[in-house]
Amino acid sequence: MHRIWAIPEVATTVLLLLEWPDQARMARVCRGLWEMAIPLIWEEIYDISVFTAFLGTTKDDSEGLDIFTDHSSVAPHGGEPVHDRLAFHARFVRTVEFTLDSKACQVVQLLSNTPSFSESLVKLKSLDIAVELRKDTIDGTILFRTFQTPIMTRIRISVNSVSLQIPAEPLRSFVQAIATSHLPVLQSFYIESVGSSSIDPFYLEEVLRAHQRLQEVEIITADCTPETLEILKNLPVLRDLRLRFWHYLAERSLPMSSKDRYGFRHLVRLDIRCDLKTIKQVLGSIESDQMEAFKMSDARGPLTIQGVEGS
Repeated sequence: MHRIWAIPEVATTVLLLLEWPDQARMARVCRGLWEMAIPLIWEEIYDISVFTAFLGTTKDDSEGLDIFTDHSSVAPHGGEPVHDRLAFHARFVRTVEFTLDSKACQVVQLLSNTPSFSESLVKLKSLDIAVELRKDTIDGTILFRTFQTPIMTRIRISVNSVSLQIPAEPLRSFVQAIATSHLPVLQSFYIESVGSSSIDPFYLEEVLRAHQRLQEVEIITADCTPETLEILKNLPVLRDLRLRFWHYLAERSLPMSSKDRYGFRHLVRLDIRCDLKTIKQVLGSIESDQMEAFKMSDARGPLTIQGVEGS
């Protein structure tokens, strides 16, 4: 029997149809219909979250335990092992979005040891993680490898609360994993790395070098270097750039021979918050004739300039 029948809604609908007089014929029709229709229906549902839609937990009220940390061998759905259930539903997931706290770390550890789960993420295109860890409790490389797919187009990493003391190591190892992974269609990259979670610009630069097809980049970080700007400037299809930083590490300057005066050839939208000198440097290097909107703010003062083409 096809695994589609494991979906309760499918089984319920088919049982209703089977009340028709010619049950044998309707069984064949229904089976063929649903096997063709269900994948098409799921294609239209974009924002499915693994952790909220399909990984639902079963809590023990007395101890507050969940199926992933203490009952992973339990088969809660008609005798079906939980690992098989996750792998089955993973086939339909296109977006994974969750907060990386201590509980999520336990779930990720389980999933990382479930090869059938990672192998089933054949449609995953978007990964959105908000980090909320007070201690370095997970290897960012393991985290990323668990969800990595060759068709991934969007990666977003943020810090869930600036008030928390977020360790930098998970972010650093996560970014390193992105830089060394084969992501041929990655188009959008967002990272927030500030305060205690701030990582060296070198690791961000490695990501930008490795993924030259990026069209949308947003970086919120403490430090930026001339090399970061140079790499951004030369991304061949970059259209949307949002950049925030507080310290420009000019001492890490590039040799003059490696600098091109112009770049940003296809830039459409620019939103930059930094010091005035760097703003002038970026503006002076824009070669694009497609600019539609821009916003510039001095990180240390009240100056804000914004505009739209034609206004």
